[in-house]
Amino acid sequence: MRKIGWIMGLLLMSGCVTTELQYKTGVTPQQRNRDVAACERQAKRQAPVSNKYEVVPRRWVPGVRHCNSKGCYSRGGYWTGGNVIATDQNKTTRSHTYGRCMANKGYQPIATTGCAGKIRESVMRSSQGRYPRLTAESCTVGMADGTLKVHTP
Repeated sequence: MRKIGWIMGLLLMSGCVTTELQYKTGVTPQQRNRDVAACERQAKRQAPVSNKYEVVPRRWVPGVRHCNSKGCYSRGGYWTGGNVIATDQNKTTRSHTYGRCMANKGYQPIATTGCAGKIRESVMRSSQGRYPRLTAESCTVGMADGTLKVHTP
């Protein structure tokens, strides 16, 4: 557990773009996808989407006349606001429920850097067996089908 925290800290301090994910050494991408889907379903059952809608009041912004040594110009007034904002009241609860479910399955939240350049290309072409133990040099590639590929040199 301490080692994962140390690795996560190194990755975050490296200044590279990081990806946060739930990770468990030794599982296959397919098993991870099944676990993620099961936990997402459980979280949605226990904390369904509950949107609260709010209308931002409309207001008139008056026009402005600007003058300088080259002359004057005007910008007309305009209306702003009037849009509807939806806020999911259960988003935080659902996120915590999902995290607890994944933790119960043995996953830990970690942050990794995304693979770049030639490494990214080779990782995308390769097949992913079981997830390896992470090191400070590990990087990830999220695939279009939702699976995650991990490269550990």
